[in-house]
Amino acid sequence: MTKPLINVKKIHKSYNKKPVLTGPSFDILPGTFTTLLGANGSGKSTLLRMIAGAEFPDSGEVYFKDTLAHSWEVPHKKDMFYINENINIESSLTMKEFTEKYREFFPRWHEESFNQMIKDRKLDLNRHYHQYSRGQKMQFNLILALSVKPEVLLLDEITSVMDVYARRYFLGLLHRFCKSGKTVVMTTNIISELQYYTTDLLLLQRGNLKLQGSLESVKGGFVKLRFPYGSDHPLLKRTDICWAGVNGDGSENFLIAKDLADQLQIDEAILDRREITLEDIFIFHYADQEEESHAHAA
Repeated sequence: MTKPLINVKKIHKSYNKKPVLTGPSFDILPGTFTTLLGANGSGKSTLLRMIAGAEFPDSGEVYFKDTLAHSWEVPHKKDMFYINENINIESSLTMKEFTEKYREFFPRWHEESFNQMIKDRKLDLNRHYHQYSRGQKMQFNLILALSVKPEVLLLDEITSVMDVYARRYFLGLLHRFCKSGKTVVMTTNIISELQYYTTDLLLLQRGNLKLQGSLESVKGGFVKLRFPYGSDHPLLKRTDICWAGVNGDGSENFLIAKDLADQLQIDEAILDRREITLEDIFIFHYADQEEESHAHAA
C-alpha cells in the first residue's frame, strides 16, 4: 500500500472568530494530481497555506513525509514549492542575475529545463520582475518551481492570469511532472481546464470536505440525465436532481446521485452517456450550498 505524502488531520482555523476550516482530514498520495475545489471563501487558499507550512492551524495537524509542516528542517522545505497569485519578487536584479543567485540554494536545480522553458515562453531574462505582465510573472514563478525539481507543487489560482496558450503549456508540464512520480495540489476557478489532468478530487464546502477520492470513483457516484429544453418530466420536480448545463442542441443536462437513480429505475431513454465532468460535480454540490444560503437569507 502506497504511503501518503501529505496527511491532514482535523484542522481548524478561524479569523476574527469566524470559522474558515472546520476539521477536514485527508491524505494525498505521491504521483497524484489533486484538484481542490470550493466556492469563494470555502477555505481553499487557507488549506494550501497550512499544507505549505506558511500558516498554522488553530488545532489539528498537517504532516509532510511524517514531519509536522510547521517544523520542517530546511532540506525538507526544498521538497515542496508553494505558488499563489500574490507572489512578488522584489529585487533590483534582472531576472537573469536573480536566477544565477537563486539556483545556488537548490541542489536539484535543472538548468537545461529552465533554459528550455524560458525559450518556449519567450521570457526576456534581461528585464526586471516588475517589467513583466501578470501572466509573465506567474509563468516565471512556475518555471522556477519546475526547475527546482521539488516533490510537491502547491498551486493556488495560478492560471487565471495566464492566456490560454500559457495555460495549456504549463498544464502539460504539470501532467508530465505527476507522471514522473511527483505530486500537484491545485486550486482553480477555471474548473473545466483540469478535467483531463486531475486524478484526485477534494471539494470543500463550508470549511469541511464535502467530497474526496479519485476522480473516477467520484464520477461513479452520479448519473447524468438529458432532457429537451422546457421538458415537464416528473423527475425535474424533484429537489435532489441538479441542473448541470445546456447542450449545443438546446437540451439540458441534470445530475442525480447514482444510488437514487438506481432506486428510481431511471428510463435509459433519458440517460446521457457522455462523461461526467469536474464542472458537473462542482455545480451539483455548490447548488446545494446556494439553496441553503438562500433559505437562511429568507
